[in-house]
Amino acid sequence: GRPPPAATQPATTLELKYHTRPEWPAMLAALYGAVARSGLADQLGVVAEGRAGAAAHRAAQRAAKTRVPIFGLLRDVGARRDSAGRPHADLSALDADAALYDGWSVSVKLLDSDLVAAGGAHAKPLSVWVADGEAELEAAWRLGVESVITNRPRWASGVMARWRRQCERDGPWPQQPGPGG
Repeated sequence: GRPPPAATQPATTLELKYHTRPEWPAMLAALYGAVARSGLADQLGVVAEGRAGAAAHRAAQRAAKTRVPIFGLLRDVGARRDSAGRPHADLSALDADAALYDGWSVSVKLLDSDLVAAGGAHAKPLSVWVADGEAELEAAWRLGVESVITNRPRWASGVMARWRRQCERDGPWPQQPGPGG
């Protein structure tokens, strides 16, 4: 197995979208000001897109005197495709950007054993989105990702509770490649 992640998955992860809008820096400052005043920084995480996004989040955190884990966004749109047309994460970019992030927020379409191993090699947690079907949820479960994002939380909780009972009874499931192979 892989080593445990250095960063833990927060209870709530926020994504402040539309970073190209002129009002985004002020919204970011307001977000971190509110986080600092609330005392909830240890329960939160944020998703940032790209190096500039991560730098803007860190600068706003420093200005607000707070620290919130930053999860790098890995989209399937624009990702390298294999001969079957399946998208794959750029693992060399993950290696190059590992110091910028405390973990990664990953499209379920990119999920595979190589990506999970890359996260583990850097001791960084993976949060996979959007696992709204049983195949995506099972792939995340089998590969041992730290968290899933779903539009169907009640359903996902019930399915995973059933799987936990099955594992307690029959032993752990073998890991298998995710939807991407």
